[in-house]
Amino acid sequence: MTEKQDLDSAITAMDRIAEAVKKFDDAELRAQAFGILSSTVFANGPAPVSRQTPPPPRDSGDAVEREAPAEKVKPAKKATSRKAGAKKANFEVPKDINFAPDGEKSFKDFAAEKSPTSNNEKALVAAYYLTDYLKEQVTIGKVIAAFRAVEWRSPANPDNNLHQTGSRGWLDTKDMSKIEVVWSGRNFVEHDLPKKKP
Repeated sequence: MTEKQDLDSAITAMDRIAEAVKKFDDAELRAQAFGILSSTVFANGPAPVSRQTPPPPRDSGDAVEREAPAEKVKPAKKATSRKAGAKKANFEVPKDINFAPDGEKSFKDFAAEKSPTSNNEKALVAAYYLTDYLKEQVTIGKVIAAFRAVEWRSPANPDNNLHQTGSRGWLDTKDMSKIEVVWSGRNFVEHDLPKKKP
């Protein structure tokens, strides 16, 4: 491999790493992800860490689809568009969930009582309600349905939002078709929400 090919390959790898770390909202998580990915990709050690952290991902409204990266990236060729060869991630959102069951507190009332503010807190509250009140197996689509039921804006990347909620120690997202609320998430909903005003 020539020096130019090595350089092109390194630039392509860095572009892919930069795209991957943009998915994290937290600057510290972005820096950690950048270090881990760059040290994994480059055999001679991590690439120098930029002092500028990538901007957080934009929330594009009620979108429930996101662009997935192309399956194979060829370092020698430039893609004409970021969307070239990309696939859409589709989530099956059930329409038959009753979020106001007889004899139970409605999700609207529960959400108003807990008053979550961030998308991570909202995802946790939705998963908790689906599990404890509706006895439902939690999936990405059901969490999106819960967001819609109370007219919360859906995150641009619902699956990434749930993974981030899991990384906070609130959800177990190993199996995205069976998301579980773990004890720390349960404690947060039951004892820390709504947040006390200073």
